[in-house]
Amino acid sequence: SLRMVAKKEIFRIPFMAGAMRAAGFVEIDRKDPASAIRALKLAYTQLGEAVSLWIAPEGTRSKTGRLGKFKKGGFHLAKEAGMRILPIAIDGTRFALPAGGVTVTRGAVARVTILPPIDPKAYAGLSDLVAAVRSAISSALPESIRD
Repeated sequence: SLRMVAKKEIFRIPFMAGAMRAAGFVEIDRKDPASAIRALKLAYTQLGEAVSLWIAPEGTRSKTGRLGKFKKGGFHLAKEAGMRILPIAIDGTRFALPAGGVTVTRGAVARVTILPPIDPKAYAGLSDLVAAVRSAISSALPESIRD
């Protein structure tokens, strides 16, 4: 089972809100980090260990495709819960649907690279864990969009 973490603004879209809630998606307020971490922890306790959470570490799509700064909420949760992180690098979605866009471009190609899992227990501090995941994702992206 997989549940996605999404910003609260998406839950304001009438036709999407009901479907996302029914599917068990997790609503977070990106402007309130403490609230976002509480929402992630609550989701973990409600969903249990049999469910995977899909969290976009940047929190949003990049307009340029360059790897952005990572948010730390999901990393806090993974560290506290002892959940492994499966880094996934995605390149090319900006050509299919640019950030802020509403029109999908047919024929655009995106490349998805699934990388080896990372165990948070192997890292003493949160910053080291974030850096390891970021490095893994960056290594699978073209040099032109790496950080």
